Amino acid sequence: MAQFIDDLDSGEVHIRDRWQLELKSEFFPQPHLDNSKYIQEFYLFIPNSLQINTFTYHKAQFYIDQTNLIRYKTPSFSFAELLNNHDQKSPLTRILTLSALTGSLEDQNILSDELKLFGNVVRSTLRMEVKDIISELNSQKRGIIKKGISEKILNLCENIQLTRSAFEVAQKFFLKRSEDRAFYEQYLYIDEFLSRLIIYYLTGLLENIRLVQSGDLSKCDLGVSEIILNEQQIADGYLNGSSSGDKKKLSFSENEQFLYRSSLLNKFVLDALLLHTNRFTIEQKYQHWIAALAAGVAMFIYFSLFIWLGNVFVWNSLPFILFTVVIYILKDRIKDWIKTISYTHAFKWFSDFGTVIQSPDEKHDIGIVKETFSFINKSKIASEIREARNVDFHEVLENFQRPESVLFYKRTVEINNLRGRKARRYGLNIIFRFNIHRFLRKAGNDTETYYRLDPETLKLQSLKLPKVYHLDLIIKNVTERQIAVSQVEIKKLRIIIDKNGIKRIEQLLGT
Repeated sequence: MAQFIDDLDSGEVHIRDRWQLELKSEFFPQPHLDNSKYIQEFYLFIPNSLQINTFTYHKAQFYIDQTNLIRYKTPSFSFAELLNNHDQKSPLTRILTLSALTGSLEDQNILSDELKLFGNVVRSTLRMEVKDIISELNSQKRGIIKKGISEKILNLCENIQLTRSAFEVAQKFFLKRSEDRAFYEQYLYIDEFLSRLIIYYLTGLLENIRLVQSGDLSKCDLGVSEIILNEQQIADGYLNGSSSGDKKKLSFSENEQFLYRSSLLNKFVLDALLLHTNRFTIEQKYQHWIAALAAGVAMFIYFSLFIWLGNVFVWNSLPFILFTVVIYILKDRIKDWIKTISYTHAFKWFSDFGTVIQSPDEKHDIGIVKETFSFINKSKIASEIREARNVDFHEVLENFQRPESVLFYKRTVEINNLRGRKARRYGLNIIFRFNIHRFLRKAGNDTETYYRLDPETLKLQSLKLPKVYHLDLIIKNVTERQIAVSQVEIKKLRIIIDKNGIKRIEQLLGT
């Protein structure tokens, strides 16, 4: 259930697995700007006891541990918009139209894209609906009664059934008009994806309905349960069909195909949102220019000295030959020195990595992501970050001269406003993941033995107490504007870890 709730709260930092954090951020081109700019700064405060610093944790290691996944933001549709036959932006409407055609190769390519986009849209819409309902159910558990919760759940069930029925109609249309059975497999993949999707979100919803323990929700419980059971039959049919060649009949819990096939279906559907990216370093982009500059300056110095030597010594004399060799060696050293200095300044003033984001057909540049990493001295941290750092400490003791290092990561996202808001796919979704496995090498055991004297029996009790470390993470989000003042948002989170990985994440500041 914890993983399910994390999936619903995709806009917050959450635990991906015991070693990885994940943050999903959304960026949209501002309609009045040709180029929209967003800046994210991450300040990670690490206790010195973990011995993570400039000498033990290098830039290359950080970029190995960090991942940026860039794709289109899923277009936003309500179920009403999705089911509206007159809305030409709805992928379901387009699927119904294209399925009724004879099916040229161009139509099939468009239809394939719409099928995959439809899967993504249903997932996004269903997640938002379920998140909203669960939020109201949690309020009801705290004694805040909200009217209409039953109607919302039943309405969701009805919308799911209508969506499934409309997709079934599209399947039948295509079968009547086309003999391309190989392409028809794509319909079946989306059908299976929808079944697994509905099961996942409705089982999470069902558990939350039952936690409320309200008789008013009995009809909702029954409606949700019926849909889940029906979809489980469909999903099991696909699963059994995919593993029919197995000699041994496996129980559901032993079947490796379920999660493996889920992963393949997710990749198949996400294809509609994938973008072409080209990542480069400053060295890769400018190394030839820097090398040419260094060689030119060194050669100028060499020839200047060479001509001076020709005026001082006889050209075929021994001193002339010896000094010529010396200035040649000097020229070589000067060239390497200039290259080194140039790279140092380039890394100081420019980002470590740049990632050019292009449209799937690679015809348009959608934007660029620039990344910078370093360890930063605490005295150079901005006052607003220092203030956020000192918020919500448990005791004064924690606020007193904390020996720690500060890891700094900056990400700048620039988006070109190519097609405006009329296009369905225009926003960016960037998933940031960070693996803290290297941070745990110097961590102590996850428990320590502590002895306590029982006040009644006067016997010594041996207790195993958990030993944890606190990593404070401050995220500063800046949206730059041309006329108005830039919008700034600061969040503070506390990551509690032990030798075995991440235990939990607490949000201390921000929404």
